[in-house]
Amino acid sequence: MSTEWYLQAHSSGGEQFIPPNAIQSVLSDYQSKTEEKCVVVTLPEGDVDFYVDLSIEVSNLIIARPIESAALYRIIYEIMQCGRFVFFAPEAKFPIILSYETVDHLPESMLKALSKPQIADSLETFSGLLKEMYA
Repeated sequence: MSTEWYLQAHSSGGEQFIPPNAIQSVLSDYQSKTEEKCVVVTLPEGDVDFYVDLSIEVSNLIIARPIESAALYRIIYEIMQCGRFVFFAPEAKFPIILSYETVDHLPESMLKALSKPQIADSLETFSGLLKEMYA
């Protein structure tokens, strides 16, 4: 697996800004500590760093040191539900979105660079696609 995963929210080819309390609400369900522009979430399988500035509206996050964890997959899926996010990683076969509508909001250059997004319409589908990204 990659050492970093990325989430970016888009609207009409540009950034979509999500209120920080929406992201904080998802992360607050898990034990975490906030450092400067980084939220370290403690999961049963280990710690995961979410690089995000929660003092301003959020359009992107970096997930460092991702691990295989149903809880991590749930966190990412719930964050993606807060906006029109695309999930991608270096060397992955494809990006993941939650609805076909999101494709219309992604920058054309991103679609060309990342390939055709796969749609995860449920947490189970999202978890399966995460595993397929590197297969």
